[in-house]
Amino acid sequence: MTITDGQRTMRMTFKDEAFRVGLKASGDVLVTGIVHEEIVSEEVAKAIGPSIGLSEGSVRQLTGDQRWPLMTTSGVEFLQPQP
Repeated sequence: MTITDGQRTMRMTFKDEAFRVGLKASGDVLVTGIVHEEIVSEEVAKAIGPSIGLSEGSVRQLTGDQRWPLMTTSGVEFLQPQP
């Protein structure tokens, strides 16, 4: 899952894979978790870059290992009902 504040996007994983969020879920959320730094290889960064909002040009410019924030999430609360 990814979340965004409108300018930056962050990948999230779910602690102990204890819950899931639908692929098409969207809306305002309140999340609980721990943010830490993840080091990903250039290959992985280029593969997941588009899913966190990187443009095609930005993905092409990635070289070497990348340091990205990752949130290990222990809770997600949608602030609006989901369809």
